[in-house]
This record gives sequence, C-alpha cells and structure tokens, in this order.
Amino acid sequence: MAITDMPAARAAQDDSRADVGWKAMGVIVFASLLAWLAFWSTSGNLDDEGAARDVSELAGLWVYGALGVFLLALALGPGVVERAGTTAARFRRFGGLFYFLALPAIAADWLLRNPIAWIIGVNLRGLVLRYGLIFLHVGLAAFAVWVVPREWPEYSYLSFVGLGWAFVASIAVVRKWMWVEAQFEAASDRMNGVDASDLPDLRDEALVSLLLFFAAVPVALWQANTLFDLFVFTGEGTPSPFHWIGFFGAELVKAVPLVDWAEVYEVGSETHFHPNGAAGRHVVFVTRIIVDLVLLGALLHALERMGRISRQRREFDAGLRTLVDPFLENKIFAGLVAQARARAGSWVQNQPPVQLGHLANYDLSRLVARAASGDADVRALALHAANRPGAAVQFSALAQDRLKKESHAGVVRLIVHQLRRNADWSALTLLAEVATSFGGLSKAERFRVRVEAAAAVSEIAARVHADPQNRKAAESVIEKIGDALGDSSQWQTRAAIARAILASRIPAGFRKVRDHFAWELKRGAAAAIPALADAMASAAYAQSPTVVGHAIDAMQKVAKTYSERNGPANESAARALGDAIDRMRAAAA
Repeated sequence: MAITDMPAARAAQDDSRADVGWKAMGVIVFASLLAWLAFWSTSGNLDDEGAARDVSELAGLWVYGALGVFLLALALGPGVVERAGTTAARFRRFGGLFYFLALPAIAADWLLRNPIAWIIGVNLRGLVLRYGLIFLHVGLAAFAVWVVPREWPEYSYLSFVGLGWAFVASIAVVRKWMWVEAQFEAASDRMNGVDASDLPDLRDEALVSLLLFFAAVPVALWQANTLFDLFVFTGEGTPSPFHWIGFFGAELVKAVPLVDWAEVYEVGSETHFHPNGAAGRHVVFVTRIIVDLVLLGALLHALERMGRISRQRREFDAGLRTLVDPFLENKIFAGLVAQARARAGSWVQNQPPVQLGHLANYDLSRLVARAASGDADVRALALHAANRPGAAVQFSALAQDRLKKESHAGVVRLIVHQLRRNADWSALTLLAEVATSFGGLSKAERFRVRVEAAAAVSEIAARVHADPQNRKAAESVIEKIGDALGDSSQWQTRAAIARAILASRIPAGFRKVRDHFAWELKRGAAAAIPALADAMASAAYAQSPTVVGHAIDAMQKVAKTYSERNGPANESAARALGDAIDRMRAAAA
C-alpha cells in the first residue's frame, strides 16, 4: 500500500487542502473588500475641495461590531472546534471545496520559484555568477524600457515587456528566498527531511531585487501614463524621470503602513502630478497596497530571519541547542575548519586538530548529512564531531537510512568509516548488510565501496572472533560476505573481496574463498592470480590441515591449467600458484 493511500495520510492531505482553501477564500474576500472600497470611494464627488465620500457613524458601528465578532471568533474558535468534535472537523474540511481557488496562485508561485528563478540564476552556486545573471536580466529590461522606444519607436511595446519581466524577475527572487527561508526554518526545527545546507542564502539577492522592484515602479507609472493619461502634470515642460521618482517617493512617505499619519495631520504632497479621475486614484491606491504588502512583508521577514539566526547563535554558544539554521551551521563549520588550519598549518582530515565546543553534541542526523556530501573538510569535521562514545552504530544506522533514499558511495564510505571505530557485534552485522547491498551505485562505485566494506568486516570479525561468545556469529557474517564474491562481474572486485575476507583468517572465510578459488581463477585474468595465491598462502597458517589440504588440491588443478597455457602472464600465474602451494604445505605440516 502506498503511503498516500493510508487513512492518516489522506486525512492530513485533506486537512492541508482545507486550510489552503479557507486561506484562498479569505484572500479573495479581502481583495474584494479592497476593490469595493476603491470603486465606492470614486463613485462620489472627486473634486479636490471636499471628500468624495463620507463614512457615517452608523457604518462605523457596524464595522466596530464586525471587528469585535471576528476577534471573538479567533479567540474562542479553537476551543469550540475541539468541543464540537466531528461536526466541526467536517465543517473545517469543507474548506477543501475552495481549494481550486488557490490553484492559480499555487501554479504561479511554483513557476516563480522554479523555472523563472532558474532562468534568473538564483540556483547558481557562485555569488558572482548569481549577481551577474540577475543584473544581466535587469540590464536587458532597462534596455527595453529606455533605449528601444527612443531608437526604435516602432518597437516601443517592448518597453512594457521589459517592465513586466523586471517585475516578474524581482518577485521570483523574493519568492525563492522566502521558500529557502521556510526550508531553513523547518530544517532547524526538525520538521522536514530536506538537506537544506546545500540551499543558497538569498537574503541579499532578495533585498537587491526589492530595490530594483521599487525602482521600476516610477518607470511603470510613466509608461502607463503615456498610454492612459492617468495623471495631470502641473509643472513646466515635459516631466522627467525625477518627477516620477519624486511622486512615487511622496506616496511612499504618505503610505507608511497602519499609522495613517498623513490623513490625521492633513498632510498633502507638493508634487507635479495629480490623479486624473478615478483611474489615477486606483493606480495610487494599488501602489500603496504594494508598499504595505510587498515591501513591509519582505522587510519584516528579513528582520525576523536575522533575529532568529542571532537567537539560535546565542542558544548554540550556551549549549542549549543541538541543531541550528543551515545558514548558521555553514558559518559554524567554516569557522572551525579555518581554526583547524590556522592551528595545524595543514588540514588533517582523519583527526582535525580543533576544539569542537558544543559541536561535539550536535545532532547526529545532521552530522550524517554533512559527512555524506559536500566539501571534504566539512565532511571530515562532521566525522570528527560524531566520534563520541557509543555513537558509531547509531550514526551508521542513520547513514544507512540515508543510503536507502540517496544510494551514493559517499554514504557507504561514511558507514564503513564510522563502524570501523566500533568493534562489536552490532557494528559487524550492520557492516555486513551494507557490504552486500548497494542500491543504485555504479559499477565503479560498487567496486570501491564493496572492497572497503569487506575489508572492514574482516578487520572487525577478526577482533570479535577472539571472543568465544561471538565466534559463530563472526563466522556467519564472513560467510555472508563470501557469498557476495560471485555477485560482481569484475574479477578485480572479486579478487579484492577475497583478499579482504582472507585477511580475517577465520575458517569460514577461508573455506568460502577456497570453494570459489578454482572457478574464480578459471574465469579471471592471470594478473589476479599472484595476489590471490599469496593471500591464500598467508591465511593458511591459521587454518586446520584438512581445510588447507582441500585448498591445495583446488590450487593444484588450477596450476596445471595455467602451466599448459602459453604466455608470460600464464607462466607467472603458474609460478605464483606453485609457490603458494609450497607455503601452504609447510603450514599444514
């Protein structure tokens, strides 16, 4: 059964859609209210001498009462829903019927955050490349707005294309930044499984894009006025760009959100533009909405982010936090790497000479993520931080879970590296499982990691085998690794695994390699025989005479085959087999 078919998953998905549906309905109602206010206000007298509309005291009472009911519903709503039980839950899920209202916004947001943001270059790693591509788009938009209408009047419509792209590009960068921020926050609160450390911090790019966004607004007003005659210019001559910038800046000052200071103190503006009828007033109203929703929202978001990072830094330095925002995490790792290099003069990756501080207690799952991919120095530091008593098996279990999702060689090496430090039975069994299952690794990666894993299994098994209680278990694991000998199509892999198994000198492994020996050497190239024969002879000293005798018989048959063949490689293989047989007879005696 798929996860999405499970009842709990379906219920969670329904709840999520219901929440989105109610939010979409709320946004539509709010936008409709703003539109109604705009058109209601302009349907009266628009003379400058008096107000276009008057709000009566009765209307004020209605608004006051509606606000009170709304706030009371917000306060009592959770308790009422909880007591109402199933009926309230059904009513809440009724919002799922409005989910379709949010689909255009969801699609537009996805387009902004993914293909458009990719075109703009916010996914690029390098800061210079990222800013270079962003400003290239800005330059093209500016060219379309300022140069084309003057030099090629017949293509003046391109100015609106340039303006439109400038707005879309700016919003795309801001939306991508907010999405990355949400991923950072969820990662620091353990709410998702995303490796957010690879995501770029786009705060500076987003603020620059906002600056460009608001720089484009006066240009948009100028261009729109040329088509629709929205404003009356009271100055002398032709309005310049500075007139439009000054007009929009004055509106920004008057549009300080929430306080309405300009209305209270009856402050006007001495600009050279005045709205020409209802359409001009609508445009001014929209620009003020942009200030309230876009600029204020983005600035507050940036300030909240800075405060969150500062708070997490203080908590981490005090030892109260074992997981931080990935952006802060990158800074902590980079600082420790720089500190290690400054102290040692060179970077020692297997044992970084650095005081870890509170990183020694950092979240193991995040250390797995940092040690599995990325910069080699950071990987080494993450391994160093994870080298704490009793953590090797837990660390490796987390890495194995990651391996199931990602299947890459770095995670396998990570598991092998950590388990090598822990020579107990639990580490041995986990290593055996890793050594025999590799998911979607390439042939080259399988060759490297399987040999490493087999060598580590043999190394640990040899130590565990000394304990009578674990002897049978160690032999079983070595035999399981031996079963992997025939899985590889490369003789180099099989030969390396055989040497690793023989290094443990455990009888089960010796017998397994012996059983494969004749078949293996007939298939394999002659170049592999000297190393294999030497490994067999070296491992024979720890085996019983009977086991060694069987191995000698197998090797004699193979030696005869190679001695009958022509060629330097075959002669060398036959000599190596003969030398190994002599050594094994001496061991058996």
